[in-house]
Amino acid sequence: MGLVKNASFIQSTGSGRMGSIEFAGLTWAGHDFLDSVRSPDVWDKTRAVATAAGGFTVDLLVATAKTYLEAKFKGLIGG
Repeated sequence: MGLVKNASFIQSTGSGRMGSIEFAGLTWAGHDFLDSVRSPDVWDKTRAVATAAGGFTVDLLVATAKTYLEAKFKGLIGG
């Protein structure tokens, strides 16, 4: 959980035993990311891009998911 904490996706209450993190909740960024990949097709496309690229960062995953989600919205509103 260290990486998701460092990416500011979760809130913690501190460190538990043996360096573990005690989960307290999601941050705004964590909710934002999960909302962006909630749709299975958006997640599948996001994952496919990361796999094809041969690597990824959390920021790139977020940007890719948001790009696909924005495209879906534009299609729905005719933009």
